[in-house]
This record gives sequence, structure tokens and C-alpha cells, in this order.
Amino acid sequence: MKTITKTTTKKTTKKENPPVVITDQNGLLAMLFRNRGATFAQIETVTEPKMNKRNNPYLDNIEIVANRNVMIGMSYENVVNNARVKDAIKDAELEGIDKETLNSVMEFLGTSVADFVEDFTPKKHRWADHSVDPETGKLSRIIVEKRSDVSCKYVQVWVLGTKDYSYRFKDSKNTLNEQEIEIMKDFMPKKSSNKEHQGLKKEVKIRDYSLGSIKGIKMNKTQYFIR
Repeated sequence: MKTITKTTTKKTTKKENPPVVITDQNGLLAMLFRNRGATFAQIETVTEPKMNKRNNPYLDNIEIVANRNVMIGMSYENVVNNARVKDAIKDAELEGIDKETLNSVMEFLGTSVADFVEDFTPKKHRWADHSVDPETGKLSRIIVEKRSDVSCKYVQVWVLGTKDYSYRFKDSKNTLNEQEIEIMKDFMPKKSSNKEHQGLKKEVKIRDYSLGSIKGIKMNKTQYFIR
């Protein structure tokens, strides 16, 4: 009787690169300009929330500390168009048309669902324009600059999810408790959604973070700390 010996192969995982400390905003800007194509990343930020001023005891003394999963370098237009196609497929399924049948119909017609979905046209950014990549001479998909002051640079991201999120006092750095957060929220304006303009069931969240608000980025197997 033959003895059957099973051989197992171990999956090799790429080792992470040593962490990198970036000492100023120019270094962060140069690193981001070097990145090419759409890239998944984790971004750590410290920002100030928008708040109403009248009788607000928390005004100018609150920070949001967050760690988010994001994508940078993507085409906003393409992301929304792809999401519109997915919504159209879901709508077909709700009408009882399964994916297999839908694919068969599209193949028979020699077309795709995307051909039946209206293309998305983004609105012009309210206060910023995309910066010119100094190496390529093309507009960067990652960096935008304030129209009224081009020295103010921001990182544009697609927010995929939030890992950690907390409010803290700027002066003491103490985290707000639940009761304090509830009181503070009465002084915060209602959040608006862009999903109607995007024509989507769920908003594609595009956010701009100033270089100064970014405290860390993990991307391409490297953790960058900004000091």
C-alpha cells in the first residue's frame, strides 16, 4: 500500500518596509507627488470640526482624531460611474433579473450595463483646483490647492471606512465622554450628502485633508510618520 505524503506550500507575504519619518510638509508633499496610480492607504489625521459660534462653550477647543481607510490617486468621475453601474445591476436584481440573465442579455445585445447608465459629470470644486505634478507636468489626482492661496495644499482621498474616531479637547488633549459629545453636537451643523448629485444610493465620500492635519500615512507597505 502506497503512503501518500501531502506537501504544503506556505504563502509568502511581503515584509513591510521600515517606518519613515517625514519632518515637514514639503517632504510629505514630495512623497505624495511621487506616488503613481490609485493606491489604498490608511491615514491618521487631527482636524477641527465645523461648529456654530453662538454661545458655544466648545468653540475653538475641539479636535477630531481619526484613522481611516482611504484610496488616493483615483479618478472621482470613474469611481462614481462604476458605482452607478453597480446600483443599476442591483436595481435589475430587485426587479427579478439575476446577474446571469442580465449578462446574457448584455452579451446578446453586444453591449454592457454601463452603456445604459448616464455618465457622471463632477461639479467644479468649490474652493480648490488640482495641483500640477512638478515631475510630470500633469494635474495631480492626489493634491489639490486652495484657489485663493495656492500655497495651501490638501490631500484628496476617497474615504472607504473609519477605523478609529474620537473627539478631544485641544488644550488638555482629554477625550470627550459620551455626555460631552451629545452636548457638543448641538453646536455642530447638520452634515450634507452629495449622493443626489452623484446619482447614487450611497455617497462616494471624497474628502480634502490639509497637509498640516495629517499625522501619519501607511501605503505601499510603508508607514510614514509626519512630525
